[in-house]
Amino acid sequence: MMDLEQSNDASFTGSIEVVKDELIWIIRSVNPDKIRSVRGIVSQTVFVGCNGLSSTLHLQPNSTSEFLSLTVYLNPTNESLPSKFWAYIKCQLLYDKQMLASSTAVGTFSRKQNYYVFQNFVRPSDLDNRDRVVVCCFINVLDRRVNQIEYEASSPGLYSRENDTGACRAKNEFKKEKVLVPESTWTFCTRPVCGKNSSKRYSYLEIFGAESSDVTLVSQGEEFPAHRNILTSASVVFSAMFIRSAEENADNRIVINDVNPDVLYQVLLFIYTRKLSRYELVPDLLIAADKYKLEILKTLCERILFNKMNPTNVCGILLLADRYHFQGLKNWALFFISAYADQVIQTPGFQALKNSNNTDLMAEVYREIDSFLHK
Repeated sequence: MMDLEQSNDASFTGSIEVVKDELIWIIRSVNPDKIRSVRGIVSQTVFVGCNGLSSTLHLQPNSTSEFLSLTVYLNPTNESLPSKFWAYIKCQLLYDKQMLASSTAVGTFSRKQNYYVFQNFVRPSDLDNRDRVVVCCFINVLDRRVNQIEYEASSPGLYSRENDTGACRAKNEFKKEKVLVPESTWTFCTRPVCGKNSSKRYSYLEIFGAESSDVTLVSQGEEFPAHRNILTSASVVFSAMFIRSAEENADNRIVINDVNPDVLYQVLLFIYTRKLSRYELVPDLLIAADKYKLEILKTLCERILFNKMNPTNVCGILLLADRYHFQGLKNWALFFISAYADQVIQTPGFQALKNSNNTDLMAEVYREIDSFLHK
């Protein structure tokens, strides 16, 4: 077990708080010289969600490169976790609305091997002249005591185990929602949320007002008024679309052919209000967020999928992640399948995965299961 304070003698820097399973480390008055020192800077130790873990973050120079490394320490604080457990970690470094760094990892942790190092997390120069940066670290733990997990294979909902990561929280928050990813289809949900001309469609404009809009997005004939400056600040893809539209002397109408109206409405709702109203559209939203470079929305969608992952829907999530190259989500789904293999292989989703003719993906699944069984 690595002892942070004894091995590095680094002083605490900034403030840290926990929101569910996310650590938010706020570093004010960034001192480049202190960060570049051998010891680096370290956060205080805090408890993470209801996982029986405490965690500490440590930012310091990488001895083998010009980058700074970020070390995440996970220390079990009680017997609610087994001696070894899987954990998914996603860390991002933000300045204002700009993302300076983002890294993900999936691996095995224990009381002896209690940390993970993101070797090339961020360049020191990226932190120069920054008065305030924020490190966001999302941690999702998978219990390895597979034979103690209970769920109903015939039910599309969450399996029931109060101590399982995300299950308790997701069940309370989304208990009225249907399963996110049907295993046998790529058409997740297309039913309209309200009538085409309903004023509810423009509820995201409550603060700014539809009359002040200067651009209209069109999806399948349905129009969505919006504001160029807001969309431009949210997405470089929208910014490029507006520039191209101006060069072509087009009117203030942008046709969106690759996003259906329900999904486009949720995208705009999130950009304007940071809220979502239909969680069953999360798979489609994840695809749209990736295409339009909406990193915050993409991260939120991934987290919802992590929290709602269960033996019944994990194969559908794996197919989604593999098809659209969401590597972090794919790695977590593979680990989940290997840990719950005896239950997953009995589900219709696994049969759909086998029938998908994706031999490379099936080979990865079997390798992960074999690796897990021999650990």
